[in-house]
Amino acid sequence: MLALAIGIVAVIAITPYLPGLPFGAPGTRDFVQYWAALQALNAGANPYDGAVLHAIESRVGVPADQTVQMWNPPWLVVLLWPVLRTSFESSALGWFILQIIFLCAIAAMAPIALRRTGLSLLARGSLIISFYPVLDCLGLGQLSIFITFALFASLWFGSHGSYCAAGIAIAPLATKPHLFFLCTIPAVLWFKELDRSNKRRFVVGALLGLSASVGAAEYIWPHSISWWLESIIEPHMQPGTIPVTYWKTATLTTCVRMLCEAFMGTAPTWPLWVVPSVAFLTTSLIVLRNKGQLSWQIIAPATLCLSVVTSNYGWFFDQTLLLPVQLLILYQGIHSPSRSSRIVIIATTLGIQAVAFGLGSLNTSSQFTFTWVPLAILAAYLFSQRRRGK
Repeated sequence: MLALAIGIVAVIAITPYLPGLPFGAPGTRDFVQYWAALQALNAGANPYDGAVLHAIESRVGVPADQTVQMWNPPWLVVLLWPVLRTSFESSALGWFILQIIFLCAIAAMAPIALRRTGLSLLARGSLIISFYPVLDCLGLGQLSIFITFALFASLWFGSHGSYCAAGIAIAPLATKPHLFFLCTIPAVLWFKELDRSNKRRFVVGALLGLSASVGAAEYIWPHSISWWLESIIEPHMQPGTIPVTYWKTATLTTCVRMLCEAFMGTAPTWPLWVVPSVAFLTTSLIVLRNKGQLSWQIIAPATLCLSVVTSNYGWFFDQTLLLPVQLLILYQGIHSPSRSSRIVIIATTLGIQAVAFGLGSLNTSSQFTFTWVPLAILAAYLFSQRRRGK
């Protein structure tokens, strides 16, 4: 509660400096697509048609040569509806405040959700807000803080034995499922440990959460899901929109495509499927080979890091999802039996963020230059886990 209060006070203190939040202000550049999508849907128009979005977005300040395309499924609009239904300026400000509240809630839930103690509330809050992908997400008005909050909420409910609520809480993860594809492996191990009644509660909760949001989208806006599916195959884009096949994101997939482009002159699309497939098969084989020796608690953080970096698409702000891993590393570093290990673990973890921040502050770094961050966090986690076992 103290973290939440501090966060609200901080928001009140800074909001006078962001009274209008016109397009282009921090927190608006990507957020405008969600707001415009609701306006289009309420008008009975296709929010995945670039011409429709362009007309709406241009009225709130998006330049004539730009269109912020909507790619997420329509049930995301259902989840964000309460904050999208006002004017763009009010909605953007409300989303900014709500994200701060999410971060405060994460700080409050972390000890129970991660089953770790030892970091004060102030320390947790400071580490969360200084996690550079979080700042990038806030600056763009993106979804990853919201999805990370849903992940923490699910873990928190699960730690309390409320498995139905834990299942409901993971519904927002379905808006970006490609970022969690490797996490299905530890999820299966975790699910097998539950007794029959808890398995049933979790499945019922997950189905309720997903079906409620998906069903509401199709009921309120008929054809919205079919429009979304059509946009995946043949998007209707406008000026300034970069086609999905040209995205250069912070993933190994992008690195492979760029390497192929350097040698062949074109960036093939096969890495978009081959890299995640190889990652899934390799990880599955490693877990099967070490069956009985690896617990889901140990491999879940590792697979989350690998999932983010080997996904077909994953932007730097999506690395906000690695917040639980960051906190786990620092928890384990503080409780490391060796003083030298504590220093190395903490310094390395904070150093990763400092280097990433330095790259970002140059304003010349492309997204793919942040591909190393999840891999570095993964290495730090494995080292901290090893030192913790000694």
